[in-house]
Amino acid sequence: MNAIKFIEIKDELQKALQDKLNKKPVIGEDGFTLIDGFMTLSLNGEISTNIIIGGPSIPVIGIIGNTSGQIYTFALKVILPNIKI
Repeated sequence: MNAIKFIEIKDELQKALQDKLNKKPVIGEDGFTLIDGFMTLSLNGEISTNIIIGGPSIPVIGIIGNTSGQIYTFALKVILPNIKI
Protein backbone atom coordinates (compact mmCIF):
# COMPACT_ATOMS: atom_id res chain seq x y z
CA MET A 1 0.00 0.00 0.00
CA ASN A 2 1.20 3.49 -0.81
CA ALA A 3 1.59 6.08 1.91
CA ILE A 4 -1.04 8.80 2.23
CA LYS A 5 0.48 12.27 2.41
CA PHE A 6 -1.36 14.70 4.66
CA ILE A 7 -0.73 17.66 2.39
CA GLU A 8 -2.39 15.82 -0.53
CA ILE A 9 -5.71 15.34 1.31
CA LYS A 10 -5.63 18.40 3.58
CA ASP A 11 -8.32 20.33 1.65
CA GLU A 12 -10.59 17.27 1.58
CA LEU A 13 -10.07 16.79 5.33
CA GLN A 14 -10.86 20.42 6.10
CA LYS A 15 -14.10 20.26 4.10
CA ALA A 16 -15.19 16.96 5.68
CA LEU A 17 -14.38 18.24 9.18
CA GLN A 18 -16.29 21.46 8.59
CA ASP A 19 -19.30 19.45 7.40
CA LYS A 20 -19.19 17.36 10.62
CA LEU A 21 -18.78 20.42 12.83
CA ASN A 22 -21.66 22.22 11.07
CA LYS A 23 -23.94 19.30 11.95
CA LYS A 24 -22.75 19.07 15.56
CA PRO A 25 -20.81 22.14 16.65
CA VAL A 26 -18.59 22.27 19.73
CA ILE A 27 -20.17 24.82 22.05
CA GLY A 28 -17.89 27.62 23.24
CA GLU A 29 -15.32 27.37 20.47
CA ASP A 30 -14.74 30.22 18.04
CA GLY A 31 -13.37 28.17 15.18
CA PHE A 32 -10.65 25.57 14.91
CA THR A 33 -7.14 25.13 13.56
CA LEU A 34 -6.32 21.86 11.82
CA ILE A 35 -3.16 20.17 13.13
CA ASP A 36 -0.89 19.79 10.11
CA GLY A 37 -0.28 16.04 10.09
CA PHE A 38 -1.62 12.64 11.10
CA MET A 39 -1.47 11.25 14.63
CA THR A 40 -2.08 7.76 15.97
CA LEU A 41 -3.68 6.51 19.16
CA SER A 42 -1.87 3.39 20.35
CA LEU A 43 -3.82 0.39 21.60
CA ASN A 44 -2.09 -1.48 24.40
CA GLY A 45 -3.14 -4.60 26.27
CA GLU A 46 -1.34 -3.52 29.43
CA ILE A 47 0.15 -0.53 31.19
CA SER A 48 3.71 -0.76 32.45
CA THR A 49 6.90 1.26 32.75
CA ASN A 50 8.18 -0.21 29.48
CA ILE A 51 8.24 1.76 26.25
CA ILE A 52 6.18 -0.01 23.61
CA ILE A 53 7.07 0.54 19.97
CA GLY A 54 4.69 -0.53 17.25
CA GLY A 55 1.48 -2.47 17.67
CA PRO A 56 -2.08 -1.67 16.73
CA SER A 57 -3.16 1.94 16.49
CA ILE A 58 -5.97 4.18 15.27
CA PRO A 59 -5.02 6.85 12.71
CA VAL A 60 -6.51 10.19 13.74
CA ILE A 61 -6.50 13.82 12.75
CA GLY A 62 -6.63 16.64 15.24
CA ILE A 63 -7.93 20.15 15.55
CA ILE A 64 -7.23 22.79 18.17
CA GLY A 65 -10.08 24.91 19.48
CA ASN A 66 -9.26 28.57 18.86
CA THR A 67 -10.95 29.65 22.11
CA SER A 68 -9.89 26.97 24.59
CA GLY A 69 -6.75 25.54 23.01
CA GLN A 70 -8.17 22.08 23.64
CA ILE A 71 -7.11 19.38 21.18
CA TYR A 72 -9.92 17.33 19.64
CA THR A 73 -9.14 14.11 17.76
CA PHE A 74 -11.20 12.35 15.12
CA ALA A 75 -10.68 8.88 13.68
CA LEU A 76 -9.55 9.33 10.08
CA LYS A 77 -12.05 6.73 8.78
CA VAL A 78 -14.94 8.60 10.41
CA ILE A 79 -14.02 11.85 8.66
CA LEU A 80 -13.13 10.22 5.32
CA PRO A 81 -14.91 6.84 5.32
CA ASN A 82 -13.76 5.89 1.79
CA ILE A 83 -10.05 6.45 2.41
CA LYS A 84 -7.93 3.32 1.91
CA ILE A 85 -5.71 2.80 4.96
